[in-house]
Amino acid sequence: MKSYDVELRSSKHINIIQIIADAITSAIRTVIPISVLLLGAKMVQQDIISIGVLFAFNSVSGAFVDPIISIGQNVSTIVALDVYFKRIKDVINSTPEQVELENNERFVLNSIELRNISYKYNMFGNNIIEDIDMYIERGQSVAFVGLSGSGKSTILKLLLGIYKVSSGKILYNGIDINDMDVRSLRSSAGVVLQESKLFTGTIRDNIVMNRDVTEEELISACKKALIFDDIMNTPLKFDTIVSEQGMNFSGGQRQRILIARALVNNPSMIIFDEATSNLDNLIEKAIYENLNELDCIKIIVAHRLSTIKNVDKIVCIHNSRVVEVGNHDELMSRKGFYYYLYENEEKNK
Repeated sequence: MKSYDVELRSSKHINIIQIIADAITSAIRTVIPISVLLLGAKMVQQDIISIGVLFAFNSVSGAFVDPIISIGQNVSTIVALDVYFKRIKDVINSTPEQVELENNERFVLNSIELRNISYKYNMFGNNIIEDIDMYIERGQSVAFVGLSGSGKSTILKLLLGIYKVSSGKILYNGIDINDMDVRSLRSSAGVVLQESKLFTGTIRDNIVMNRDVTEEELISACKKALIFDDIMNTPLKFDTIVSEQGMNFSGGQRQRILIARALVNNPSMIIFDEATSNLDNLIEKAIYENLNELDCIKIIVAHRLSTIKNVDKIVCIHNSRVVEVGNHDELMSRKGFYYYLYENEEKNK
């Protein structure tokens, strides 16, 4: 409430300035032309100037008044510049991410702990997620489910260090993420976010991404993502050119290439955010079966609940909080929030 009052006062201050500026510019727009005509008429009567000079001066005065009026009309923008400069200053003065350590070995992830974490986009907003507690061990698979806008994708970005928690801690192998080399953490993760894209280049370039990957690892990742046969059917195999944003491939093929990109470096952690939304049920199920064979932490946000029935832990988020945790059978037997989501999905098939 306090932060809301601060924002309200700030907005009120800008509005008052804008109203005063509008009143002044309206007065100038009216007073100056009348003053010019009255003063000019008197000077014409006294033969100080001719009537032609009066009309000429009246025309020129408009060019003088317009810039003043324009400044008044944009005073709120001028006042807002202070806010923009403060935001730029925040970026310039922000603490850079941890510098990559010398002789840094590949990060091997054994556990993740979310300890009472909360997050909001800015100081004036409400918490997007609130008081989330969780522990995940290596080899476990976890799925986040909930309605749109419940904060599922936000949690994934917090795990990757893209966002910083507003309160609480995220621990990897018992180490606070703020004390870690987050770039090393990300390099050991296989990630497909909703914003992930293909770029112009070869299929190989899009999957390997300048990493030290053998041909066997490349082929293995493509087979796990069920895209290998599709690639072999292209004219130049792995050297086939991908057009801008992968528009020469179908939506399902693009997603499977992105999945292969995530798997090719044998990650310690897999994070999928709607990574299979364009795939049919059979292919999606087969890919998740391949993922279950991997000895790593798997964190999934899926749009089809039927594909996450076999994960070790399902976390239900509603109104920014965790409302249920368990496997599919446990949650269905409780007939709570997850049961409602699952039954609603089945009815809409």
